[in-house]
Amino acid sequence: MDVSRPRGGRRALAGGQPGPAVHPLDDVEQPVDVSGRPVTFWEELPPHTQGTVLDVARILRRLHSLPAPAFPMGRLDPFVRVAERIDAAEFLPPEDRKWLRGRLSDLELAWADMSPDLSSCVIHGDAWPVHQASRLSEKEVSSLPMRLQLVG
Repeated sequence: MDVSRPRGGRRALAGGQPGPAVHPLDDVEQPVDVSGRPVTFWEELPPHTQGTVLDVARILRRLHSLPAPAFPMGRLDPFVRVAERIDAAEFLPPEDRKWLRGRLSDLELAWADMSPDLSSCVIHGDAWPVHQASRLSEKEVSSLPMRLQLVG
C-alpha cells in the first residue's frame, strides 16, 4: 500500500509551499490498512471556514508557479477509469454512452498529442473549495457554538 507520493510531495514542497497547509502526523506509522484501504492521519485544523472558489484559484496559481520538485511525482493521467465509469453508468441511454466514449477517445488523442515542450508543474489532484480553509479570528472563534461528537 503506497500513499507516500502525496505525503512525500507535501513534505518536499514545504519550503516553497503556496501557503499554509495541513501536515501529516509524524509520530504515527502510516499508512494504516483499514479493510484494504490506506488511511493516513493529519494534524487537526484550527477553527476555520470553508474556502471559496477564489481561495482555490489563488492557491492553485501559487502552486503551479513552484518549480518542479527534485523527486519524481509521476505524470498526470486525467482519464483514469473514465471508460469504466461510462460503461458502468446504468442510467445512460446507448446513444449518450456512445457519444461519451467517442468524446473520451478524442480527448485521449488530444492529450497524447500535447506538446512535450510545455513546462511541468505540480498540480493539486483534488482542488475543490471544501478542501480549502480560511482561519477564523479570535473573535469569530469565541462566538462559535460548541460542537460535541457523541459516539455510541
